[in-house]
Amino acid sequence: MPVRENGQLKTTKAGGGLHGWGLKSAQTAAEKYDGMVQAGVSGEVFRAVATLSYQGVEDFLSPAE
Repeated sequence: MPVRENGQLKTTKAGGGLHGWGLKSAQTAAEKYDGMVQAGVSGEVFRAVATLSYQGVEDFLSPAE
């Protein structure tokens, strides 16, 4: 079963290191483009869905004025 701490999924991998940073990195990137990441577990299946704002991406791709 997944482990949650303060409502966030927490890695259970041994050894520390960079384990557990993937979802945080995805959330940071999604927020940058006015989006979000939802993650959950159903049985033995982990699922993460990232949603980005088209407008945010469009602004990023437009040349600076």
